[in-house]
Amino acid sequence: MDLRPGELLEMSYYMVLSRTFEERVSTLYKQGRVQAGVFSGIGQEAICVGTCYGLEDEDFVAPAHRDTGVFLVKGVSPRAIMAQLYGRKTGLSGGKDSALHAGEPELNVFGTTSMLGAQICVTTGAGLAFKMRQQPHVAVSYFGEGAAARGDFHEALNFAGVHRLPCIFVCENNHYAYSTPLKLQMACESLADRALGYGFAGKVVDGNDILAVWKTMREALYRARTGAGATLVECMTYRWHGHQVRRDHPARREDGLPGPGSPRRGGVHRVEEPRPDSAVRGLSAREAPVERREPAEGGRAGEGRGRRRGGLRREQPRADRGGGPDQRVRVSAEYGMRSAK
Repeated sequence: MDLRPGELLEMSYYMVLSRTFEERVSTLYKQGRVQAGVFSGIGQEAICVGTCYGLEDEDFVAPAHRDTGVFLVKGVSPRAIMAQLYGRKTGLSGGKDSALHAGEPELNVFGTTSMLGAQICVTTGAGLAFKMRQQPHVAVSYFGEGAAARGDFHEALNFAGVHRLPCIFVCENNHYAYSTPLKLQMACESLADRALGYGFAGKVVDGNDILAVWKTMREALYRARTGAGATLVECMTYRWHGHQVRRDHPARREDGLPGPGSPRRGGVHRVEEPRPDSAVRGLSAREAPVERREPAEGGRAGEGRGRRRGGLRREQPRADRGGGPDQRVRVSAEYGMRSAK
């Protein structure tokens, strides 16, 4: 069965909606209007839309941190997602959790988790529930190739294979796990080859070809609904941006390793040289001195709320804390710890 013109147009709409929404969110974050962490899925829209378009309302999905398109295709409104990013009560979690931890149970969308890969086991559990209740529904999990190195991946797929569960495991292989290139993650030719060890089918598809993704997903859905078991679908794509949207994202070298602007190279924290014009010697470029404030009328210096800059609160040392005029406070930009000097 081929897609009708109206269906093709609708798939195109969701792809454009996903791209436009993510571009807007990235802009708002760089402007400082969105404080939540933003993990861009730009360039991977065909995977989310192509795999979700053939799902039914009762089917269960467990999206990863770059899968805004999954939320949209399953029926979550852009307004609700944006409210979640702003931490408002009209958001998916009612303003009680971060933007990353959000789902919509009424639409069978499992909440995203910071523990990348943990949702794979939950998907297997949902598939087991469908089978025990004899319901013709499917559970779909999304994850990156980096999460496939976790124990959650192997345990979930092994269980799904043994019990022939109606699960589909969608790997969004964008060639980078945080900053680790694919060649340093695995030695096998394809991640889908691992499916043979679990006793079910593994498919590799061009993740940037939405029609190819849709056809591969349609075959996987047929196997799941007819009791033939699970399928591992490896969608080959590429991550256009860094692991997380940043206001000063470092460059990435051609060999895939972190660039010279990255705070981490080879897993070791790299300390920058002190700025020549720094008023406080011995501090790295990633560590900022406390900004002294003139005492307000009738008050003392440093009273009141600290000033926020770069996500950390910098407070003026006060006399009652043992801080003298020459005391220097160093704030680690990475760990958020303070130490007196």
